[in-house]
Amino acid sequence: MYRGATLSVIKNKISLTNEHEIINHINNIDIEVIWQIFSEPEILLNDINVTHLLKDKQIEDNVSIISKIPDVRTFMVNYQRSRAQKSSIVMAGRDIGTRVLIEAKVKFFLHASTEIRAQRRLEEFKDNGDLRTFKDVLIQTKRRDELDQTGKRAILAEQAASDAYIIKTEDLSIDQLIDKCAEAYIGHFG
Repeated sequence: MYRGATLSVIKNKISLTNEHEIINHINNIDIEVIWQIFSEPEILLNDINVTHLLKDKQIEDNVSIISKIPDVRTFMVNYQRSRAQKSSIVMAGRDIGTRVLIEAKVKFFLHASTEIRAQRRLEEFKDNGDLRTFKDVLIQTKRRDELDQTGKRAILAEQAASDAYIIKTEDLSIDQLIDKCAEAYIGHFG
């Protein structure tokens, strides 16, 4: 969602330093998350599917600038909460358990070093034909972490919601991670 908003700001040539204009613009766009395939959320921006544009380097480099604006976060949090009230949902993000869905029955905080996260991101980029270097992705990952250090988003395990299951993912495959989450979920509801 934040990437969709960032894309709209950039495409409409709004200065990334003009918070007032950014807020006004975002309050007047129609952004929606849909799931045609359960595991692959898509973003519609004014009824146009823009999902394929959201991993663009320009979006990657600027999404934290947009997402740190308090009024933008409020807009997005309200949308995310309204989605969660409609049906059961799994949400991922740095402030889901600490701000968006504080009342969620089960919360997970997935933790890995900056280098591991950068390597995983690099693999995603390669899978999409993007040939960035590890150094570029590592710098970008560190920059995003620094920009997201607002006190409201959980970057480090010690910032996770007090009732979150903290799972160190560095040595886990996707299947192992799913097993750990499922085990915690089943254990939680006994």
